Amino acid sequence: MTEQVTEQATEQATEQVTEQADRNRKIFDFCEVPRSANEIMVHLQLTHREYFRSEILKPLLEGGLLQPTIPDKPKSPKQKYQTVKE
Repeated sequence: MTEQVTEQATEQATEQVTEQADRNRKIFDFCEVPRSANEIMVHLQLTHREYFRSEILKPLLEGGLLQPTIPDKPKSPKQKYQTVKE
């Protein structure tokens, strides 16, 4: 029984990581050109703004994978985000 639960948990975690990687790749490709948070949400077909900001956008910004176009005004209505070039 424990082995079955472990297999199931591993499979589920793998699916989640794969989905997250696919989603991030979509964001990086889309944000080669600066995009607003709303444009990114529409592209990903998301509607819950707070979830998007806290669970998707914030980790990408903190990880240095996306950068704001107006870094000194993070709440600007004209704020856009673009992929960080390596």
